[in-house]
Amino acid sequence: NEEEENMLSRALTIEPLGSGELISEHGKPLQFRLRFEPLRPLSTIVKLLIKRANGGQWTFDLEIEATEPEIDDVIVISSLLNQTSSVAFNLTNQFTAHTPFKAYFTPDSSLAFAVEPKHGLLEPYGSSGTNFVVSYTAQAYGKMDMGKLVILTDEMQWSYEVRGTLPQYQVPEGEVKVATYLAPEVEGELDRLKRKPKKNYLRDQAKRPVGGRRPR
Repeated sequence: NEEEENMLSRALTIEPLGSGELISEHGKPLQFRLRFEPLRPLSTIVKLLIKRANGGQWTFDLEIEATEPEIDDVIVISSLLNQTSSVAFNLTNQFTAHTPFKAYFTPDSSLAFAVEPKHGLLEPYGSSGTNFVVSYTAQAYGKMDMGKLVILTDEMQWSYEVRGTLPQYQVPEGEVKVATYLAPEVEGELDRLKRKPKKNYLRDQAKRPVGGRRPR
């Protein structure tokens, strides 16, 4: 299709080696150098045509495949539960021209993430770039949310690993407000109570006359 043709026109080059475009001896093969420098994943088949000057041609199928690239960067966003936090960054095209783009999270990403804008024109190389805002809304305790953000143009792909976390609890710093000692008057009263002789209730009960009368 046209999209693949545009990408391959920049990414794929073929040039003859050795005697160039001339077969000098019978049985000596033509040699070519093929250079493939893709800027985004691709899997397709292209045809290599070699034409003879006096008529006839050879046709070869070339399988071209560019696998998923490594992650360009890691984005970490911290958010309180049920609150949204955002991170912004700018991105430019690799070439000196505007190009259409689309931005999205892959299907296996957490639904807690969002990106804006989702489509538009990517600013050209050398400019301040297009501003992207990645948002995260924490929805539960105890786990880290993960996502993969992809920004795609006809010729280029960027991918980011996005991690959503809850902020770590920090122990408050400062002076202790709780008193850990007794006031002097309280300590004095406790000491007085400790020194006060205990009353012997059994001895007093034995001295008391039965029926309330004194013995004769």
